[in-house]
Amino acid sequence: MPTNTGLEEIIKNYGELTQFIFHKNDVIFKENDLPAGLYCIESGSVKIHKNEPMDQERILHLATAGEILGLHSVVNNHPYTNSATAIAETRVSFISANDFMELINSNNTYKLLVMKSLCSRIDSMEDHIVRISEKNV
Repeated sequence: MPTNTGLEEIIKNYGELTQFIFHKNDVIFKENDLPAGLYCIESGSVKIHKNEPMDQERILHLATAGEILGLHSVVNNHPYTNSATAIAETRVSFISANDFMELINSNNTYKLLVMKSLCSRIDSMEDHIVRISEKNV
């Protein structure tokens, strides 16, 4: 569900990104960890999931190229609310939380892009909830 708000391009053009390659089953971040920063998926696939009792997990979303992981937690400065695990070899660009906050605070247009990205995610979640509720009727 890439949002195409332009935020991905702003981050990719930032000069101090770190590139990571995650292999299948590598954990990118864990639920309840403090956010280190944002991960922009360049290629590959990542499952976004929540841990449940009895070592179960609930998959919330399968993220692919063009998606940004960790935005909600970095912007709100709270622990990750879910976990992210690579399900195939995945290449990401990483920007630290501090660098990202400095970047968006440097330009009001960047702040607007963050808001658009978060609103787009809300729209997608609402659509998903409607589809699920329609299946249960």
